[in-house]
Amino acid sequence: MDSISEIEAAVDALPETQQQELLRHLAERLEKRPQPCDLKRSLPLVPLTGNSITQQDIDDAL
Repeated sequence: MDSISEIEAAVDALPETQQQELLRHLAERLEKRPQPCDLKRSLPLVPLTGNSITQQDIDDAL
């Protein structure tokens, strides 16, 4: 038996109110986790100038 099956069996053994409380708690924890795209470093937003972006511009922004 793998760990997910074991966890599901343990949750199924709980009374329904405790299952709901546990699942609500886990859902809240997942919502608070940073998403993978949030972990990436992003460049600052700047207004469009029409000028080409050089490698130096990119390096300076980092």
